[in-house]
Amino acid sequence: ELFAQNILDWMDENKIVRIHIFGYSMGGYVALYLASLYPERVDRVFTFATKFDWSPEIANAQTKLLNPEKILEKLPAFAQSLEKRHQLHNWKEVLRKTSSMMISMGEKPPISQSLLSSVTCPVLLAVGDKDKMVSVDETKRVSELLQSARMCIMSNTSHPIEEIDILNLCDVVSDFFTNPSSK
Repeated sequence: ELFAQNILDWMDENKIVRIHIFGYSMGGYVALYLASLYPERVDRVFTFATKFDWSPEIANAQTKLLNPEKILEKLPAFAQSLEKRHQLHNWKEVLRKTSSMMISMGEKPPISQSLLSSVTCPVLLAVGDKDKMVSVDETKRVSELLQSARMCIMSNTSHPIEEIDILNLCDVVSDFFTNPSSK
Protein backbone atom coordinates (compact mmCIF):
# COMPACT_ATOMS: atom_id res chain seq x y z
CA GLU A 1 0.00 0.00 0.00
CA LEU A 2 2.82 2.40 0.90
CA PHE A 3 4.69 1.85 -2.37
CA ALA A 4 1.50 2.32 -4.40
CA GLN A 5 0.77 5.53 -2.50
CA ASN A 6 4.31 6.72 -3.20
CA ILE A 7 3.68 6.26 -6.93
CA LEU A 8 0.37 8.14 -6.75
CA ASP A 9 1.98 10.97 -4.80
CA TRP A 10 4.81 11.20 -7.35
CA MET A 11 2.31 11.22 -10.22
CA ASP A 12 0.30 13.99 -8.57
CA GLU A 13 3.40 16.07 -7.81
CA ASN A 14 4.44 15.78 -11.47
CA LYS A 15 0.90 16.30 -12.78
CA ILE A 16 0.85 12.90 -14.48
CA VAL A 17 -2.68 11.62 -14.95
CA ARG A 18 -2.00 8.17 -16.44
CA ILE A 19 1.12 6.04 -16.81
CA HIS A 20 2.67 2.80 -17.99
CA ILE A 21 4.44 0.92 -15.19
CA PHE A 22 7.39 -1.45 -15.42
CA GLY A 23 7.74 -3.39 -12.17
CA TYR A 24 10.74 -5.58 -11.47
CA SER A 25 10.32 -8.21 -8.76
CA MET A 26 8.34 -6.59 -5.92
CA GLY A 27 7.71 -3.62 -8.23
CA GLY A 28 5.42 -5.82 -10.33
CA TYR A 29 3.37 -6.52 -7.25
CA VAL A 30 3.08 -2.79 -6.59
CA ALA A 31 2.13 -2.08 -10.21
CA LEU A 32 -0.68 -4.66 -10.22
CA TYR A 33 -1.92 -3.48 -6.84
CA LEU A 34 -2.03 0.11 -8.10
CA ALA A 35 -3.73 -0.91 -11.37
CA SER A 36 -6.43 -2.77 -9.47
CA LEU A 37 -7.25 0.13 -7.14
CA TYR A 38 -6.74 3.03 -9.59
CA PRO A 39 -7.51 1.71 -13.09
CA GLU A 40 -7.99 5.26 -14.36
CA ARG A 41 -4.34 6.06 -13.50
CA VAL A 42 -2.60 3.02 -15.05
CA ASP A 43 -2.51 2.44 -18.80
CA ARG A 44 -0.33 -0.71 -19.00
CA VAL A 45 1.69 -2.88 -16.63
CA PHE A 46 4.81 -4.89 -17.41
CA THR A 47 6.05 -7.13 -14.61
CA PHE A 48 9.40 -8.90 -14.66
CA ALA A 49 10.49 -11.59 -12.19
CA THR A 50 7.56 -10.94 -9.85
CA LYS A 51 6.94 -13.56 -7.17
CA PHE A 52 3.22 -14.24 -6.83
CA ASP A 53 3.12 -17.38 -4.67
CA TRP A 54 3.60 -16.43 -1.03
CA SER A 55 3.11 -18.61 2.02
CA PRO A 56 4.80 -18.69 5.43
CA GLU A 57 7.10 -21.48 4.19
CA ILE A 58 8.09 -19.64 1.00
CA ALA A 59 8.66 -16.38 2.88
CA ASN A 60 10.81 -18.17 5.46
CA ALA A 61 12.92 -19.81 2.75
CA GLN A 62 13.40 -16.50 0.91
CA THR A 63 14.31 -14.53 4.02
CA LYS A 64 17.05 -17.01 4.88
CA LEU A 65 18.80 -15.75 1.76
CA LEU A 66 18.77 -12.20 3.13
CA ASN A 67 20.93 -12.76 6.21
CA PRO A 68 23.48 -9.89 6.21
CA GLU A 69 26.01 -11.72 8.38
CA LYS A 70 26.02 -14.80 6.13
CA ILE A 71 26.31 -12.61 3.04
CA LEU A 72 29.31 -10.81 4.57
CA GLU A 73 30.93 -14.12 5.47
CA LYS A 74 30.24 -16.14 2.33
CA LEU A 75 29.76 -13.51 -0.39
CA PRO A 76 31.89 -10.47 0.50
CA ALA A 77 31.87 -9.10 -3.07
CA PHE A 78 28.07 -9.23 -3.09
CA ALA A 79 28.02 -7.49 0.30
CA GLN A 80 30.17 -4.71 -1.18
CA SER A 81 27.81 -4.34 -4.13
CA LEU A 82 24.84 -4.09 -1.75
CA GLU A 83 26.65 -1.47 0.31
CA LYS A 84 27.39 0.54 -2.84
CA ARG A 85 23.84 0.15 -4.19
CA HIS A 86 22.26 1.27 -0.90
CA GLN A 87 24.62 4.10 -0.03
CA LEU A 88 21.84 6.28 1.32
CA HIS A 89 20.57 3.52 3.59
CA ASN A 90 22.26 0.84 5.60
CA TRP A 91 22.14 -2.23 3.32
CA LYS A 92 21.81 -4.53 6.33
CA GLU A 93 18.74 -2.63 7.47
CA VAL A 94 17.32 -2.77 3.92
CA LEU A 95 17.67 -6.57 4.02
CA ARG A 96 16.07 -6.76 7.47
CA LYS A 97 13.10 -4.64 6.37
CA THR A 98 12.76 -6.65 3.16
CA SER A 99 12.74 -9.85 5.23
CA SER A 100 10.06 -8.44 7.50
CA MET A 101 7.95 -7.45 4.49
CA MET A 102 8.32 -10.95 3.00
CA ILE A 103 7.26 -12.58 6.27
CA SER A 104 4.14 -10.37 6.29
CA MET A 105 3.42 -11.29 2.68
CA GLY A 106 3.76 -14.98 3.55
CA GLU A 107 1.27 -14.60 6.37
CA LYS A 108 -1.19 -12.51 4.33
CA PRO A 109 -0.42 -12.10 0.63
CA PRO A 110 -1.53 -8.58 -0.34
CA ILE A 111 -2.65 -9.57 -3.83
CA SER A 112 -5.65 -11.88 -3.95
CA GLN A 113 -7.32 -13.58 -6.91
CA SER A 114 -10.17 -11.07 -6.72
CA LEU A 115 -7.73 -8.17 -6.78
CA LEU A 116 -5.95 -9.66 -9.81
CA SER A 117 -9.20 -10.28 -11.65
CA SER A 118 -10.10 -6.61 -11.22
CA VAL A 119 -7.04 -5.41 -13.19
CA THR A 120 -8.42 -4.28 -16.55
CA CYS A 121 -5.42 -2.73 -18.29
CA PRO A 122 -3.13 -4.72 -20.61
CA VAL A 123 -0.46 -6.60 -18.62
CA LEU A 124 2.64 -8.44 -19.73
CA LEU A 125 4.09 -10.81 -17.15
CA ALA A 126 7.70 -11.73 -17.92
CA VAL A 127 9.74 -14.39 -16.15
CA GLY A 128 13.16 -15.85 -16.78
CA ASP A 129 13.46 -19.52 -17.61
CA LYS A 130 16.31 -19.82 -15.07
CA ASP A 131 14.71 -17.79 -12.27
CA LYS A 132 15.11 -19.71 -9.00
CA MET A 133 12.76 -17.46 -7.07
CA VAL A 134 9.83 -17.08 -9.47
CA SER A 135 8.42 -20.07 -11.33
CA VAL A 136 7.05 -20.10 -14.84
CA ASP A 137 4.00 -21.96 -13.47
CA GLU A 138 3.07 -19.28 -10.92
CA THR A 139 3.49 -16.57 -13.56
CA LYS A 140 1.31 -18.52 -16.01
CA ARG A 141 -1.37 -19.05 -13.36
CA VAL A 142 -1.49 -15.31 -12.62
CA SER A 143 -1.57 -14.41 -16.33
CA GLU A 144 -4.71 -16.56 -16.62
CA LEU A 145 -6.39 -14.66 -13.75
CA LEU A 146 -5.88 -11.26 -15.38
CA GLN A 147 -8.44 -9.95 -17.86
CA SER A 148 -6.02 -8.66 -20.49
CA ALA A 149 -2.68 -10.33 -19.93
CA ARG A 150 -0.07 -12.30 -21.72
CA MET A 151 3.10 -13.96 -20.58
CA CYS A 152 6.67 -13.82 -21.83
CA ILE A 153 9.34 -16.34 -20.88
CA MET A 154 12.78 -14.82 -21.30
CA SER A 155 15.35 -17.42 -22.27
CA ASN A 156 18.61 -17.87 -20.41
CA THR A 157 17.43 -15.39 -17.75
CA SER A 158 17.69 -15.64 -13.97
CA HIS A 159 16.20 -13.40 -11.25
CA PRO A 160 18.94 -10.84 -10.50
CA ILE A 161 18.39 -7.88 -12.80
CA GLU A 162 22.16 -7.33 -13.00
CA GLU A 163 22.50 -10.67 -14.78
CA ILE A 164 19.89 -10.23 -17.51
CA ASP A 165 20.31 -9.25 -21.15
CA ILE A 166 19.25 -5.64 -20.65
CA LEU A 167 19.00 -4.87 -24.38
CA ASN A 168 16.61 -7.76 -24.91
CA LEU A 169 14.51 -6.68 -21.92
CA CYS A 170 14.44 -3.09 -23.22
CA ASP A 171 13.20 -4.31 -26.61
CA VAL A 172 10.37 -6.32 -25.04
CA VAL A 173 9.38 -3.49 -22.68
CA SER A 174 9.52 -0.87 -25.43
CA ASP A 175 7.41 -2.96 -27.79
CA PHE A 176 4.77 -3.56 -25.13
CA PHE A 177 4.52 0.09 -24.11
CA THR A 178 4.67 1.66 -27.57
CA ASN A 179 2.87 -0.83 -29.80
CA PRO A 180 -0.91 -0.58 -29.37
CA SER A 181 -1.38 -4.08 -30.76
CA SER A 182 0.82 -5.53 -27.99
CA LYS A 183 -1.75 -6.83 -25.57
